[in-house]
Amino acid sequence: MVSLSKALGNGALASCQKLFLGSNEIGDAGVEALAKACAGGALQKLKKLSLDGNSIGDGGCTALADAAANGALASVTVLDLGVNQIGDDGIKAFSTAIARGAMGLLTVSPSLLPPPPVAYPHVPFASCTGTAIVPEQYWG
Repeated sequence: MVSLSKALGNGALASCQKLFLGSNEIGDAGVEALAKACAGGALQKLKKLSLDGNSIGDGGCTALADAAANGALASVTVLDLGVNQIGDDGIKAFSTAIARGAMGLLTVSPSLLPPPPVAYPHVPFASCTGTAIVPEQYWG
């Protein structure tokens, strides 16, 4: 993933709109490298990003959230971070970035969130007016 991220940072896949990297065990280090490339201007046309099943934890999620908060991933409308090990800190970092307007209309994989009635009262999902939770069939 680090090599791919370096290539992305050098302009590879500049017109890419859908990137499916699910089930590749890229972990936090891989997502951190991807976030760094995106923060540097890579994948500006990206609309759908799937990172499900990659052993991503709070560190990787926070790195992605920080990149998004600084304007990277602004065109992403569908994000799948399901089937990872993201805990409260990662969810809080990402939801805070979204609540501050980092991403507009965003569909989040429902597997990222706990099933009802479990809630994260410290996470401002309610203030994310453009965020929707829909089934993964939306990926089409």
